[in-house]
Amino acid sequence: MPSFDLNFFAIMILVSLLAIIYLIKDTVNIKSRLFRMMIFTTILMNVIEILSWVFEGQTGEFNWYMNFTFNFLFTALGPVVVGLWACYIDYHTFKDYERLLKKWYYFLPAVIMVLLSFVNIFYPILFTISGTNEYTRLPLIWISIPMTVVVYIYLLILVMKAKKADNKKVVIGVLLFLSFPIVAAVFQMLFFGKTYIWPSTAIAILISYLIFETTSNSKDYLTGIFNRERADETIDRYLLKAKKFSVIMLDINNFKKINDTKGHHFGDQVLVEIASIISSVFHGNATVCRYGGDEFIIVSETYDNKVLLQKKAEIFEAVKNTKLTEISDIKLSCGICICDSTKDCTIDQVIIMADIDMYRDKELTKKEK
Repeated sequence: MPSFDLNFFAIMILVSLLAIIYLIKDTVNIKSRLFRMMIFTTILMNVIEILSWVFEGQTGEFNWYMNFTFNFLFTALGPVVVGLWACYIDYHTFKDYERLLKKWYYFLPAVIMVLLSFVNIFYPILFTISGTNEYTRLPLIWISIPMTVVVYIYLLILVMKAKKADNKKVVIGVLLFLSFPIVAAVFQMLFFGKTYIWPSTAIAILISYLIFETTSNSKDYLTGIFNRERADETIDRYLLKAKKFSVIMLDINNFKKINDTKGHHFGDQVLVEIASIISSVFHGNATVCRYGGDEFIIVSETYDNKVLLQKKAEIFEAVKNTKLTEISDIKLSCGICICDSTKDCTIDQVIIMADIDMYRDKELTKKEK
């Protein structure tokens, strides 16, 4: 009987990680759902690996069937984590749910292993369970490893071609997630009875969490409000839940002139004050973010146009009456997009509609002058 210390330790790590994720109560979107699914699946695989050994060598028909069943599940379900990881990296890179739905082939290794496992019931090609209830590996059992490597190489090529800002980080993450299980698989091939693959996968998931889920700061350094990434995540969450919401875009008119005439330090003060005003008007039921430069975006649960126009008026009035008197004459432009039918909406479409409305408001302001 092998020692299951590594499996139990891996399960403890992943359960603790899940507890931390749920305690943080961060935004739940497609990316985070995929990551949680990876954790659940890896916990399951560690449990199945333990059970596949518990009944090994035990006498009796029941123990034989249990031994066969858990080895069947262990063999068939192994590549599922590979497919989930590929989906996670793809969505992290492109943030396109429609694109992800077309990437069914990420789960091709899993489909192949499930089919081969069913064939194995009648014609042993992956493993056998002897009359004395002893498990024996057959050469084809390792076919999942080259299939996994192919998926990871494809991911690496995909990420490197994408040329995103965090390209280097993603490449390192993919390489680490590949290297731990592959090295463990080699050791497990050489030393039968040792359980290295799934504990090492648990470590790879923990490292991935540190790389992808904790290093991206969702707060804007200057203003202290959320940044563009959080706005995208919030919109994504509402679209995923088919929930009605609104997006409000705001920018400061002639902000470049403010920087040029009064200096960037004063410009920063303006941004901080405007962020504070917007946050005080939209509190509790909205995500207030700095979209970039002098643009702000608010993703709100409120989708009543009259209420939103009132909020817009409150912001404009608060700027006029701000304690920072030097910015009381600053003008803002505001655009509103109400998404009451999320079926055909995308993140980009919603933001573009709010942006168009904002520039329409800007043109009206110019005409009024």
